Amino acid sequence: MHILYIGDSLTDYLRGNNYVDKVNFWLSKYNEKVSFRNAGVGGDLITRVLSRLNGIDGGPSAYRQAMYKGLFEPKPDLIFILLGHNDTLLRIKDGKEILAVSPEVQEDTYRKTLTLLKEKTGAEIVLVSATSSVYEICKQSNDKRVASGGTYFLFGKPEVMENFNRVLKKLADELNIDYIDVYQPMKDYPNKPSLFSPADGVHLSEKGNRIIAIELLKYLADK
Repeated sequence: MHILYIGDSLTDYLRGNNYVDKVNFWLSKYNEKVSFRNAGVGGDLITRVLSRLNGIDGGPSAYRQAMYKGLFEPKPDLIFILLGHNDTLLRIKDGKEILAVSPEVQEDTYRKTLTLLKEKTGAEIVLVSATSSVYEICKQSNDKRVASGGTYFLFGKPEVMENFNRVLKKLADELNIDYIDVYQPMKDYPNKPSLFSPADGVHLSEKGNRIIAIELLKYLADK
């Protein structure tokens, strides 16, 4: 079985010890035929993912197009997609908060992405919810930046993250594909801040990566 992971910095960072590597460690321990490709790209949104996928077949070259070179070699049997924090980034325009990716664009772009991936690979595709965050740290960082004359950009606002996940769940139900909720287990974790970087409240600690790996392994164990 060959697994493809598509994601943002939560998938891209800490390579060698992130959730992708932890899942692979346990799968490979009992099955030598398991392989994987980590195609996480820091800063990614679903719109960038689709642009880069289109760039594989001769479309306009997208941001960090080289990260998807040979993406379907070998063809994956299973694809996990974990995004959300860049898509739900809030900025200020005309005095109002605006999302980097609106729910309407999110749904439309996911549909196109899922269709393209299915056509190219025939793989089973699994949508993974956006992770939780330590919103207090996210807000404090943004407030401090704005107070010093910097740009307003706010990550991890709970109601925005939860709406992003509702759109994913709706799509999964409608398209009859699997959905893994990692948001709630992280939100309910007794020492939630320990799952995240104290620097930004979004990126994952070793323990945060372990939580996601456990949820994915639970899913795989039931397959």
